[in-house]
Amino acid sequence: MRSSPALLRASPPFLAFTTFVLMLDYCNRLARASGHMTEELWSLHPPVISNLGMFYPEHYWFEVGFSLIAVFVAITMVMRISALGRDARVARSGGLRWSNRISVGAGVLSLIALLVMGWVPYRPPGGTHFVASLLTYLFLAIYELIHGGMCLALLRRRGSGATSSSAGILLSLWFMVCPLLSVACVVIRITQGSVPAQYMSVALQFAYFLPMSKLLVGAGEAREERSSAGIAAADSAS
Repeated sequence: MRSSPALLRASPPFLAFTTFVLMLDYCNRLARASGHMTEELWSLHPPVISNLGMFYPEHYWFEVGFSLIAVFVAITMVMRISALGRDARVARSGGLRWSNRISVGAGVLSLIALLVMGWVPYRPPGGTHFVASLLTYLFLAIYELIHGGMCLALLRRRGSGATSSSAGILLSLWFMVCPLLSVACVVIRITQGSVPAQYMSVALQFAYFLPMSKLLVGAGEAREERSSAGIAAADSAS
């Protein structure tokens, strides 16, 4: 059974996903009750996601939901970037170190765009909300591809300083494929107006971060083991 600290480390991606689902459901209920839309979220013809936050009172919860999601995703990114920064294999490679630093910038920009998208209501045919949504996908894709590329590069250095935070081959490949699929769905959404493609593009983003939970737990356990080993060594030396 996982310890409480391990469960806490694993929780941010799941909390982000849970927040998103609850936000969509509650905003849909408010929008329907206020007469702002007739579409039912849990149906074969769900509403466009942005329409769920066009008007008050549902827009208030749209803001709250996306703000919480940004916090949980930020925690996930910080934990993962920090774990990679402590990896001995990354420390020995100038290219990997710079890749990790660039991913910080892409992650920050994606979260800023996400917040703007959540705070600014959608006004057809686009405007600030629409541009911010596209930038969110763009910068998330950059972060995710850099992270996936680092995971693949670290597979080649498995025998030199590998840690329990390392991703396997299948997960590393998923980290590369997932953002490309998400961007493809965004293109389909824009060019064909497909609402299912919009939901799929968002679902793929959560499908990217949810498997990170295992890596976040592994990195924390490895750090605790190193700390315990250091304390034990200090005690034996004294």
